[in-house]
Order: sequence, then C-alpha cells, then structure tokens
Amino acid sequence: MFLIENGYFGCPQSLTFEKLLVIAFRDFKAFQRHTGQKCSQTKFVPRFVWKPATHGAHMGHKGHNGKIIAYWLGDCVQKAVARSTEPHREICKWLLQSQAWPTDERLELIAVTMQSLCAWFQEVEKHGRYLTVAAADTIYDHGMKYLRCHLVLCKISMRMMKLHWHIRPKMHAFHHQLKDVRCRRLNTRHFHTFREEDAMRWLKGVAHRSDKKNLEHAVIKYSRYRLLSMRRRMCHLNRNATERNRLKIWGRTRR
Repeated sequence: MFLIENGYFGCPQSLTFEKLLVIAFRDFKAFQRHTGQKCSQTKFVPRFVWKPATHGAHMGHKGHNGKIIAYWLGDCVQKAVARSTEPHREICKWLLQSQAWPTDERLELIAVTMQSLCAWFQEVEKHGRYLTVAAADTIYDHGMKYLRCHLVLCKISMRMMKLHWHIRPKMHAFHHQLKDVRCRRLNTRHFHTFREEDAMRWLKGVAHRSDKKNLEHAVIKYSRYRLLSMRRRMCHLNRNATERNRLKIWGRTRR
C-alpha cells in the first residue's frame, strides 16, 4: 500500500486501485523471471492486499509465496530509496518520468525493515539444522532488527491514523522463534514451522478472547488449561491407540 499510494507503480490520482495492482503484479512477475524464483502466487486483487473493514493492509498468501513477495518488496523499496529502476521493471518508472517524487518519512525505515526480513530469510535458508554460535546470533540479530523496525512503523501508522502496519500474534511467536534459535542453536526452518502452525490458530483465538493489556498472562493461563485437559485425556487416547494397534495386529494374523 505504501508503494501504491506514493506513486511507485503509477499515478494514484489518474489510475484506479485495480489498475495499480495489475502494474504491481506485472513488476512482481518480472522480478521472478529475472531472479529465477518461482511461486504459485496469482494476480493481485484489492481484497488480497486491503481489508478496510477488519485489518487494513493485509496480504493473504501461502508461506512460500510470502517469502518471494517479501524478496520482491525488499527489492522494490531498495529501488525506491535509490530512485532507480531497470528496463524490464515497473517500479519507479512513472516517478522517473514525472519527477514527482514523494517525501514520505517512512521510506527509509520501511527499506531497513524489509531488508532485515529478507536477510533473516536468507540466513535461515543458508544454514542446516544445527547452527554455529555466529550463525545463530546473525539470525537472531536480523529477526530482532525486523521486529524493532516493525514496531516503530506500527507507532507511526497509529500517529498517521492509517491501517498499514500492525502488531499480530505471529509477531509474538516469531520473537520466541528467535530466542529459541539463539538459545538452542537449531535452525527454525527445520523444526519450528510445524509447531508454529499447530499452535497459531489456538493462539489467535486466545488473543481475540483475552484482554489486550494482559495478553501474555492470558496465554499462560490458557496454556495451563490446555495442558491439564490433555493430561486428563491422555489415558483415553492411550487406550484408543492400544486398541487400534491390537486390531491392526489381529488383522495381519488373520491374513
């Protein structure tokens, strides 16, 4: 939304939002062809990037697609800061022709934020399951830099009364991932994805039900209730598993 509102994909006064998204998607596909990165992302539509009634600026996409989009956005804001483009790209093309460059104070901070996120992705993908101290610290530093910049952008968005940057429950989970990486020196790409996706739906429900001022206390309380519930159900689950195994063995012997 920042790039579209400030004219980096075309004149926002003369072109509709849908047309600007078409130009942005054309630039995204050009970036993919140039870098050789593939994903299944379909065309950008207004409901894909903007939900005014609920979230404001919010892109709904798959995990791998989100990574490629993050790389693309990082490249776009880098070109926006440098006020440059490439022959096959759409970013900054209209501004270079009209010289109507915006003076939005968030540009440099957004560039640092996206570059930090892209650097985190690159470091995570570069290393294997077990990390050295230096690699774990590098991943932690990039992730924390992204979170700090994201928080500042959230405060600026609140001051500007724009729903562009938000603090979401996934940010809290991401912070715990970073601490786990530095403490255990295990690459989050190899183990944390499944644990995060398993608990994220539950964590979102807790965040919606609880008081926002006491979110961490509510998460701890509901986590304790969840563990107690699982403990009470464990005997029943074990009996069912034993019965299934017995029936499976009996079926094999019958054959």
